[in-house]
Amino acid sequence: MPRPCRARHDYDVGYLGYGIDGHYGWLNATAMTYGLLGRERQGTFTDRPERLQAWFAAAELSVDSDYRRWRLSLLHASATPTRVISVRPDSTV
Repeated sequence: MPRPCRARHDYDVGYLGYGIDGHYGWLNATAMTYGLLGRERQGTFTDRPERLQAWFAAAELSVDSDYRRWRLSLLHASATPTRVISVRPDSTV
């Protein structure tokens, strides 16, 4: 019988980020990126330690025109790798 998951987690992680903000003539540009590396002593769904790795990036280009601002925003974040769980077709969940 599996043990219930504990609510308390112990993380050892570090964040690193970099950002830029500036103007190139009439074009405004802003960009940020962050990375996370570390480990969790006990995984959320397992009793084993888990390695953590993630990143996030966002950018915005904008143009000011009279009292309006036209924007183009981009966003991307890493995802957790898909883990394949094998379940027999005749099993019930």
